[in-house]
Amino acid sequence: NAALYLQPKSVNLLVDRSDALLQLGDVASATANLRHAMQLAESAAVALVGAATATAKSDGSDAWARAELQERLAGLLDLRAAALVQAGEHQAAVPYLNEAIELTPHRPSYRMHRALAYTGCDEPILALRDLDACADHGGSDPSAANTHVLRAKLLMVQEELGEARKA
Repeated sequence: NAALYLQPKSVNLLVDRSDALLQLGDVASATANLRHAMQLAESAAVALVGAATATAKSDGSDAWARAELQERLAGLLDLRAAALVQAGEHQAAVPYLNEAIELTPHRPSYRMHRALAYTGCDEPILALRDLDACADHGGSDPSAANTHVLRAKLLMVQEELGEARKA
């Protein structure tokens, strides 16, 4: 924290503090620090396109790749959403998952998690839409089978509800 007072625009220090807060279990503060790091990196044009991992330049300045910051932030958002879903707060989890998907649309696991949240919100149509997107992007992902199983279960439940409503 003290280092950030001396260098308040250091992306590296914000990411380090985010990591420390995450280790302490403070996901909300870790997420806020990563969001701030992304804003600084973008506004100062510090992010290096194409870098696969975070490294510091030889002159000691910040050199975080935008994609790396987005992946980290999306992971934290997903973690926060998972905690909310586990607590039964499905509706509160959806905005976190929306943002994670917006940051990393190539990750089908975030769509799967949002489908689970939608299921808990009794929104099977939205859940099915996400599961269809998972199937389209999943490819050889090991969770692809889970996607199809959950999709089949949702379709069965919808069919049963339709039959029950007719009766």
